[in-house]
Amino acid sequence: MKFCLIAALLVSLAAAEQKTLRWYISANHLDANVAFYNEHKNAMSGFYGCCGGAYVDSNGAVTYNMSELQNQTATYKGLGLTYHIMGSLNETGVLNGGVLGGVADIVAAVKASGSDGIIFDYEPKDQPTDEHAQKYANFLTAVKKAAGTSFDVGMDVSGWGILDKFPIYGASHLDIYTSMATTYYAKSALSPVGTAFMNNMTHYFGADQSFYGIGTWDANEATCKWHYGWNASALTTFLDTSNATHIDLWRCDMDNYSTPSPDIYLPLEQWFHQ
Repeated sequence: MKFCLIAALLVSLAAAEQKTLRWYISANHLDANVAFYNEHKNAMSGFYGCCGGAYVDSNGAVTYNMSELQNQTATYKGLGLTYHIMGSLNETGVLNGGVLGGVADIVAAVKASGSDGIIFDYEPKDQPTDEHAQKYANFLTAVKKAAGTSFDVGMDVSGWGILDKFPIYGASHLDIYTSMATTYYAKSALSPVGTAFMNNMTHYFGADQSFYGIGTWDANEATCKWHYGWNASALTTFLDTSNATHIDLWRCDMDNYSTPSPDIYLPLEQWFHQ
């Protein structure tokens, strides 16, 4: 009996250790982000450095500021957090295959930064075809193959355009697939549409590779660029019913830092540490 109780406890602890709770932050606001961590460290395990930390143009040339990336990484990982930079791509380069010429340089840059990996945020508004998605996936696959297990490679997914072509992207075998609009908004996240979306994520990507994004709310909603409709009760319901292992928070005040609502933290802390 005692052995069973100990085994159950170990399983519970292992499950808790597998959870992640990461926030998108405006990467160069170092002091503000450190202060944010110090005030709410129990409600976070990592940062995603928004946005465009590395860019691949139509010819495969890669641009970044290595001193900034290294400084960000050293600062945030020095707090005990994981830190992933964000990558962006030129649409023409995706469509004509030019971005493939930047694979070696992007991998070298991520390694040199010391970060835990890179999340690609590519949101084309036109040509929402399987062919377009496949060309994007070709790039992601090439980056993942070149990176191996040296760092995480991920992408933002959503319910529109080419970002909902889950069977295509699943074949890239990335480490992180993090959701945007469909789960950012409370109304859709808590609906049958949201449930089906998340089930499809776990089906095509795997449970441990499926990261659910949530849009935050501020103490003063007027400071939010986007209004996602969450409150503490709705967030608690989502966390209790979604079977999530990984939660990513997108700040509604990303473009102009304000103060996230105080009631956002307790549901996150309870979920993360239970």
